[in-house]
Amino acid sequence: MLRYVIIPQGTSHIKIRKNDDIIAIYSRKSKFTGKGESIGNQVELCKEYVRVHYGDTAVDKAAVYEDEGFSGGNLNRPDFKIMMDAAKK
Repeated sequence: MLRYVIIPQGTSHIKIRKNDDIIAIYSRKSKFTGKGESIGNQVELCKEYVRVHYGDTAVDKAAVYEDEGFSGGNLNRPDFKIMMDAAKK
């Protein structure tokens, strides 16, 4: 089960407490433009945040969910749905 969901929002992060098992990292970008923060970079920033605040073991156990090419205007995103289903278990 998920402990926290860390969602990149520019340079800040939102933490949502879930339970005590693992941390999920969710990254989304509407489309590949070559500008701004790539999904890979967003994930690495989140992993560093987890490492600093929770340690290397938490990073190793973190579940990463990525949706590239999907609008943030709705919740109809494949990995977002998978992550939310995992959080409910």
